[in-house]
Amino acid sequence: MATTNERDPSGKFVMEKTWEDVQRRTFTKWINSHLRKRNVAIETLKDDLADGIKLIQFLEIISNKTFPKYEKNPKIRIQKIGNLQAALKFIQDQGIRIVNISAEDICDANLKLILGLIWTIIQKFQIDQISEDGLSAKEGLLLWCQKKTNGYRDVGVKDFHLSWQDGLALCALIHSHRSYLIDFDSLNKEDKAKNLQLAFDVAETALDIPKLLEVEDMVDIKPDERSVMTYISQFYHVFSKYGQVEVAGRRLGKFADLNAQTEAMKDEYGNRARGLADWMDDSINKLNDRDFGNSLADIQTKLDNQNKFKFEEKPPKAVEKSDVEALFNNLTLKLKNNNRPAFTAPEGLSVEDLNKKWDHLNDAELDREAALRDELARQEKLAGIRRRFDDKAGRLEAWLAEKEKYLATDEPVHSINEAQSKLKNHDAFDEEYTKSRPRVDALHQLAEEIAQLKGADASDFTNRANDVDNRWKSLSQPQTTKRDDLNKKLAHQQMMDELRLDWAKQTKEYNGWNKETQNAVGNTYFGDNLEAVEAFNDDLNRSDANIQTAADEKKHNLDNLWNKMQEFGITENNYTPITNKDIEAKHNDLMEELSKRRAAYQSELDRQRHMEDKRKEWAVKAQEFVDSLNNRKNEIASLSGEPDELIAAVHNKYDSGKPENERLGVLTALQEEMAALGIRDNKHSVFTLPTLQLQNQKLNNYIRNLVALLQDEKELKEEFFNRVKAVIAWADQTTPTIKEFAFDNTLAGARNQRQEWNKYKTTIKAPKDVEKLNIEALFAKINQLLANGNRPNFNPTEDGSNLASIDKSWAALNAEENAREEAVNNELRRQEKVYSLVKRFNSDAEDLESWASEHEPHLKNQEPIDSLDTARLRAKFLAVFLNDLEAQNQPIETLKHLRDDIAKLNYKDVDSINHRVEKIDAAYNELRNLAQAKESAIKGSQDVEQEKENLRQEFAEKAKAFNRFVRDTNESINDHNFGYTLESVQAHRAELEKEDEAIKASASAKKTELDNLNTTMQSKHIQDNKHTNFSLNDISNLESQLNENINKRHVAYEAELKRQTENDAKRQNYAAKAQEFVDWIESQKESLGTLEGTPDERIHSTNNIHNNGENGKNKLAEISVIDHEMKAAGIFDNRYTPYTLPVLQTRNTQFDTSVRNFVSDLNEEKELNDREAAQQAEFAQKLAIQNKRVALSLAIQEISVFVENCYEVLTDSIECDSVEAVTALFKALEDVVHSVESQKDKYNSALSTAAELNESSEQITIRWNKLHQDIDTRRESLNKEHEKQQNNEKLRVEFAQSANEFNNYVNSTTAKINGLQGDLEAQLNELVHIKQEIVGGAAKLGEIDTLTQRINAAFITNNKHTNVTFPQLKAAYQQLNKVADVKEDVLQNEIIANKAKGLSTEQLNEYREMFQHFDKDKNAKLSHLELKSCLSSLGEDLQDSEIDKIYNTFGSAEGVTFEAFCDFMSKRAADTDSKDQILESFKLIAGGKDFVKEEDLRRCLPADKVASLLKNMPLYNSEAGCYDYRAYAEKSFVH
Repeated sequence: MATTNERDPSGKFVMEKTWEDVQRRTFTKWINSHLRKRNVAIETLKDDLADGIKLIQFLEIISNKTFPKYEKNPKIRIQKIGNLQAALKFIQDQGIRIVNISAEDICDANLKLILGLIWTIIQKFQIDQISEDGLSAKEGLLLWCQKKTNGYRDVGVKDFHLSWQDGLALCALIHSHRSYLIDFDSLNKEDKAKNLQLAFDVAETALDIPKLLEVEDMVDIKPDERSVMTYISQFYHVFSKYGQVEVAGRRLGKFADLNAQTEAMKDEYGNRARGLADWMDDSINKLNDRDFGNSLADIQTKLDNQNKFKFEEKPPKAVEKSDVEALFNNLTLKLKNNNRPAFTAPEGLSVEDLNKKWDHLNDAELDREAALRDELARQEKLAGIRRRFDDKAGRLEAWLAEKEKYLATDEPVHSINEAQSKLKNHDAFDEEYTKSRPRVDALHQLAEEIAQLKGADASDFTNRANDVDNRWKSLSQPQTTKRDDLNKKLAHQQMMDELRLDWAKQTKEYNGWNKETQNAVGNTYFGDNLEAVEAFNDDLNRSDANIQTAADEKKHNLDNLWNKMQEFGITENNYTPITNKDIEAKHNDLMEELSKRRAAYQSELDRQRHMEDKRKEWAVKAQEFVDSLNNRKNEIASLSGEPDELIAAVHNKYDSGKPENERLGVLTALQEEMAALGIRDNKHSVFTLPTLQLQNQKLNNYIRNLVALLQDEKELKEEFFNRVKAVIAWADQTTPTIKEFAFDNTLAGARNQRQEWNKYKTTIKAPKDVEKLNIEALFAKINQLLANGNRPNFNPTEDGSNLASIDKSWAALNAEENAREEAVNNELRRQEKVYSLVKRFNSDAEDLESWASEHEPHLKNQEPIDSLDTARLRAKFLAVFLNDLEAQNQPIETLKHLRDDIAKLNYKDVDSINHRVEKIDAAYNELRNLAQAKESAIKGSQDVEQEKENLRQEFAEKAKAFNRFVRDTNESINDHNFGYTLESVQAHRAELEKEDEAIKASASAKKTELDNLNTTMQSKHIQDNKHTNFSLNDISNLESQLNENINKRHVAYEAELKRQTENDAKRQNYAAKAQEFVDWIESQKESLGTLEGTPDERIHSTNNIHNNGENGKNKLAEISVIDHEMKAAGIFDNRYTPYTLPVLQTRNTQFDTSVRNFVSDLNEEKELNDREAAQQAEFAQKLAIQNKRVALSLAIQEISVFVENCYEVLTDSIECDSVEAVTALFKALEDVVHSVESQKDKYNSALSTAAELNESSEQITIRWNKLHQDIDTRRESLNKEHEKQQNNEKLRVEFAQSANEFNNYVNSTTAKINGLQGDLEAQLNELVHIKQEIVGGAAKLGEIDTLTQRINAAFITNNKHTNVTFPQLKAAYQQLNKVADVKEDVLQNEIIANKAKGLSTEQLNEYREMFQHFDKDKNAKLSHLELKSCLSSLGEDLQDSEIDKIYNTFGSAEGVTFEAFCDFMSKRAADTDSKDQILESFKLIAGGKDFVKEEDLRRCLPADKVASLLKNMPLYNSEAGCYDYRAYAEKSFVH
C-alpha cells in the first residue's frame, strides 16, 4: 500500500513509515499482551501464525473458550491449513464476519490480509464492547475520550490519528483519572516525543497498559488509526474499573432522594384520598334520592342530570381514583423495595376503603337509573293514552251530531230513480252506524287504561266516554222510521212505461235487421272462378226467397203492435220517433235491392267464361316449351367425336339458346294478356313464366359443363401423346448407340468398358424406365376420366403414339443392352484370366485386397434414398457391384491355384502365403455379407419408397377423383331450380339439406382419406409428388370451393325462397289489402248501420265515414299499385284471394250507391226525430242533475266514513320496544295509505260533481287534506321511532355478539390457564402470551362498557340475544386477570427461586407488582422508557447512559423480561440497597471515621442532596459539624 505524505512545520516532506509496519508492531504487541498469560509470544506476525498454533492459543485466551480438536504439531502444509481453517471457522462462530482471507493466505504469510484479520478480532473483543451515552465501538470510544479530556489545554480529540500526535491527549486522559501520575500543567505542546514517551511509560508502569506504540509511530507522520484505537481502548477498559467513590456517592444520593420522595408521596396520597372520599359520600346521598316529581318534564330533567353525572362528573373521578391507587402502590413498593418501614394510610382512606365506597357509588347509580327509566315509561304511556282518547272522542262527537241532523230531515222524491237513490243513501247510513260501535267500545277501553295507570284525571275520561255511548244508542229508532217513508214513495213512481218500451225495442230490432239485410244484398261477390259463379245461382235463389218471407213477417208483427198502442191511447213515445209509415218505406227499399243483385250476378258469369279460355291456351304453349327443352338436351347429348370437333358441334347445335328465347317471348306476351284480365291462377298447368325460365337456364348450365369436360379430355390426351413420342424417340435413338463399342485388348480397357456400361444403366436408362411407368399410369387416368364422363374409352392405334409402340421400342433396346452387357462381361473375364497368368501372386493379392478395401466403404455406407427412382437406381448400382463381386471369384480361385503352385515348390514362407489367401478369402466373404446386407437394406428402402410411391399415386388418383367429384358436384349444385311455388321451395329445403349433408359427408370422407394419406405421407417424409399438381391446400381449396358453392346454392335457395316468400307476401299483401278493402266496405256498412244519434249526427258521421267516396278511391289506388308490382314481378296468380282489381272496383261502386241511399233515408228520419230529441233532452237533463245530487251525497258520506276509519289507525299511540312493533304500525299506516289512494278517484269525482252542481265541497276538502297531513305526520313519527328501534336493535345485537364472544373468551382462557402443564419455563412463556391477549381484552371490555352505557342511555331494558350482562363480564374478566396473575406468580416464584440470589418471596411479589404496573403494553417486557420509569419509582435516579447499559446488559431487542429485572434488582439490592452498603458508603466517603462531615459529602454529592441528608441526620456526640451516619442508617431501615 502506498504511503501518505504530510508537510512538517519546516515545510519539508518526510516519508512516513507504511501503515503496515505500524500495524504489524502494534498488533504483535497486543497479541503478545494476551499470549503472555501462557508464556507464549510471537516475533514475526506473518510467520508465527502460519501453522495456526499460536493463533488458536490467542483465540482461546481472548474468547475465554476452549478450542475444538486441532493438530498441535503440524508438519506438513495440509495440517497447517487444517489448523488455520479451524481457527477461521471458530472466529466466524463468534459472530465475526471474515472477508477476502483464507487459511492459505495466512499460511502463505500474506501480511496485508493477516493485519485485516487481527483488526477484525480487535474490533470484536476490544472495541465493540465499548459503550458511551448510547454510542458504541469507535464512536463510543471517541466520545469517551472527548468527555474525559474536555477542558484540558491544547487538547481537542476529533479522531484517532492527528488528535493524538502531540501526546497531550494521552496525558490528559491519564490525568483525568489519576491526576497524581502526571503534572499536566508542565507539559509543552511542541515537545511531542517527550509527551508521548511520558504517557507510554506511565501507562505501562502505573496502569499496566502494554506499550503497543512507539514514539516514532506517532510524530512527524500521520498515526495509523487502527493502531491508535487499539492502544486507546486499553485505557477505556482500565479506567472503567475505577469509580468506587463515585458509586458510593451515587448510592448516598439515591438514599437521600428516596427519603425525600417517600415523604412527599405520603403527603400527596393523604390529600388526594380525602378529597375523593368526600366526593363519593356526597354523590351516593344524591343518587339515593327518589323524589322524581309527577310529570314527564320532571322525569326528563332528572334523566339529563343523571347522564351529566355519569358522563361528565364521574369519569374524571374514576381517573383520579386510579391515580391515587397507583400512588399508594408506588409508595408501598418503593418503601418495601428499599427496605423501608411500611406506610399506613389515614383511617378510612386506605385503598380498600376507597374501593368499597366506589362500589357503593356504582350500585347507587345503577339503582337510580332503573328507577328513572321505570317512571319515564309510565309518564310517556299516560300521555299517549290521553292524546288518543281526546282525538277519538272528538271525532265521535262530531259524527253523532251529523247523523242526528240527517235522521231528522224529511226527503222529497220526484222519480223512481230519485227514490231508489235515497234508499241507497239510507243503506249506507245503516252500515256506517253498525260499524261505528267498535269506536265507542275503544273509547271505554282507553278510559279504563287511564284509570289503571292511576291517572289523576281518570274520572273525567270515564264520564265523557259514557256520554258518547248514550248518544250513539239514541240513533236506532229514527233510523227505522226514515226507511219506511222512502219505500212508500218508490212504489208511487212505477206505472205504464212497458208499452212504449216494447214498441221502441221492436222497431229498433227491425231497423237493424233491414239495414243488415240491405248490406248483405249489396255484396255482389259470387265466386273467384267459373265453377264457383255457376254454383252460386242456387244460393242466390234461396237467399231471395228467405229475405222476402222474413221481411213480410216482421212487418206484419209491427203493424199489430202499432194498432195495440193506438188502442191504449198512446200518442207520444219518449223512447223512439219511429212510426208505422217509416216501417213501410224500409220494406220497399229492401225489395229494390234484391232486383239489383240479380242483374250483377249475370254480368259476373259472362266474365268468368272468357277468362277460362285464356287459361287453357297458356297450358298448351307452356307444355310445348318444356318438351322442346328436353328434346334439345337429348340431341346434344347424342353428339359424338373428339373434343375439338365435339365442342364445335355442341355450340352449333345449341345456337346460344335462340330458339328457347323466342318461345319465351310468346309466352311472356300471353302472360301479360292474362294478367290484364285479372287471371291469377291456372289449374290447367303447373308451369309459370319464372319456372319456364329456370328450365331454360338448366339447359344452359348443362351445355357449359359438357364443354368444360371435353376441354379436360383434350388436354390430357395431348400430354399422353407428347410423352409417348418423347420416350419412343429416345429409345429409337439410343438403340443404335448400344452397338457402338470396341475393346483395346487390355484389362484396364475392359474394366473401363464395364464402368461406362454401369454408368449408362444407372444414370441414363433407369430414369427412362421410370418415365415409361408414369406414362402407363397417365393412360389409366385418361380412361378413368372418360368413364366418369360416359365417354368412349381412349385406345390410340396409330403407331408411335400408344403403349404398344413403347413396348416395341423398349424390347429392341433391351435386346441390344443384353448383348452389350454379355460382351463386356466376356471380355472382362478374358482379360482377367490373362492377367492372372501374368501377374505374380502378390500382385494379384494386392489387386484383390485393394478392390475389397475400395468397395468395402461403399457397402458400409448407407446412402439416403428419398424416392422410388433413387431406390431403383441404388438397386441397379448394387446389381452391377454384385456382378463385379461375382467376377472376382475367378481371380480368387486363380490366386489359390498360384498358392498351390508355390506350395508345391516348397516355398519357405508358405505359411504367410496361406495366411494371406485366408485373409483375402475372409475379406471377400465379408464383402458378400455386406453386399447382402446392403441389398436387403436397399430392398427395404425400395419397399418403403415403393410404398411412398403407391401413396403418391393413391393421393394423386384420389386428388384427381376429388377434383372430378367437386367439378361434377358443382355442376349439380349450380342447378338452382328449387321449385315454382313457395310451398315447393319450402318443401325443397329438407331435400336440399339432405343433399348438402350427403355432399359434405362424401366430400369430408374423401377429404379425410386425402388428409389421412397426407398424414401418412408426412409421417414418411414425402414432400413431393410428380403424379399430381394437387397439394393438400388445393384439396382444401376445392373443398372450400365446394362448400362455397353449397353456400352459394343456399344463398340462391334463400334468395329464391325470399323471392317466392316476397312474391307470396305480395300475393298475401294484395289478398290482405283486397280483403281489408272488402272488410273495410263491410265495416263501413256496419258502421253506417250502427250509427247512433240524431239523423243530422248520423248524416254527418256518414259523410265523415264515406268522405264522398275518396276513402274507397284511395284504397283502390293503393291496391292498383300492388297489382301493377305483382305483374311486373311476373305474378299472375293468387290463391289467397278471389278478389281481382275489377271485382274490387265493382264492390266500391256498389258501396257508394248504398251510401247515397242511406243518407237519403236519414234525411227522411231527421224530421221525425226533431220533436223527440227536444223532449228527451229536457227529460235527460233533469234526470242527470237529480242523479248527480244523489251520487254526490252518497260519495261524501262514504268518504267521511272512510276518513273516520283511517283515524282509528292514525291516532293509535306509538309505544314500541322493538323493530317488529314499529314495522307492524308501518304496515297499518301503509294499509291506510293504500286505501286512501283507492279512494282518491271517488274524492276527485265528488269534487267535480259538486263543482258541476255548484254546491260547496269545503267541508270534505278540509277533512281530506287534513287526513293527508296527519298521514305524513304519522309517517314521520314512525320513521323516527323505526330509526330509534333499529339503533336499539343494533345495540342489542352488537352488545350480544361482543358479550357472548367475550364471555366465551374468558371461559376458554381460564380453562387454558388452568390446564397448563409441562416444563415451567414453557408454561410461563405460554402464560405470557395469554396475558398479552388478556391485556387486549381490556379494550374489548371497554368497548362493551361503552355499549352498556349506550344501551342504558337508550333505556333498553331487555335483550333477547344474550343473558350476559356487563357486570358479569367485568367480574369474570377481573377473575381471569386474578387467575393469570396467581398462575404467573406461582410459576415465576418457582422459576426464579433458584435464580434470585437471595430475594425473598415477599420481594419477588413486590417486584412483580411494580413490573406489571409499568408494563403498559402488557407484553411481559419493559421497554427502555418503561424500565427507566420503573427504576425511578424504586428510587434509582439513573442517567440515560446508565439505563442504556442496564438495558443492554439485562435486556434484548424486545425488552427486559421479569426474570432479567429480578436478576438486576437482586444485584442492585446487594450493591446499593442494604443498610450495610449505606454504612459502607458513608464510611468510605468519611475516610473511615465514625462520623461524616459536610465537606466529605460535598466531594461526591451535589449541594441539594447534601442538604437533604444533613437535614435528618443527628450530630455525632453533639459535636458540631460531625454527623452520626450510623444512627441515621439504623433509623431509616427496617430491622
